[in-house]
Amino acid sequence: MGIFGYAEDSYEQLGVEPKLTVTGRLEGTFRGRPVDLVAEGCDFFILAPNLRSAWELRRGLAVSTLPVLRAIRDMGISLTLRIGSRWTFPVLPEPHFALRLIAPFLNFSE
Repeated sequence: MGIFGYAEDSYEQLGVEPKLTVTGRLEGTFRGRPVDLVAEGCDFFILAPNLRSAWELRRGLAVSTLPVLRAIRDMGISLTLRIGSRWTFPVLPEPHFALRLIAPFLNFSE
């Protein structure tokens, strides 16, 4: 086995990337509006087909989600909001300025 272990090992080791990556798509609705969650490795995307769906997401999120978002950010996972095919806004690791204006709870300053 040696000092570095097996390449198939599920444990992260010094200088070795995690061996588990998430890839896939969840399609669903949030408050009756279509929303998709797409995972590609350490990058997650929330896909809202239009502004109305994105607005429902904003209304549905609360301050209670902050601990979860902070934990995701601390794990090095990026989260991006895509609205339609025109707009893309990073949420994690640092929220886009426009998102901080319309959803002030996304200010992660400690």
